[in-house]
Amino acid sequence: MKTVEEKLKIWSNYLPYNLETAYCDRFGDILKVGMLNNIQYNESETHPLRLSIEGLYELEHEWMFKPFLWSMDMLTKEIEHKGERFIPLIKLYNEEVVLFNARKEMLK
Repeated sequence: MKTVEEKLKIWSNYLPYNLETAYCDRFGDILKVGMLNNIQYNESETHPLRLSIEGLYELEHEWMFKPFLWSMDMLTKEIEHKGERFIPLIKLYNEEVVLFNARKEMLK
């Protein structure tokens, strides 16, 4: 089982990426879906890690949220985004190569 600090680190890594998250009741039924937008840690509470999503105005227990994550093999399938068709893994690789070469040139 992960510690609260480990969970906080995991959830906070998703904040910049607009992680779509389901807010569920204690039975697992989805009550609302929105982008993760707030994380709070208060060690004096029984459940110290609390989260919130767009449209949910109160922070709730971390266990009430389920992130929508895609499997890594989705990166190898061609997609269309803003009128452009590409394979995400190849595009990410090409962008990293460009960045790597630019950094290498700066260090010369």
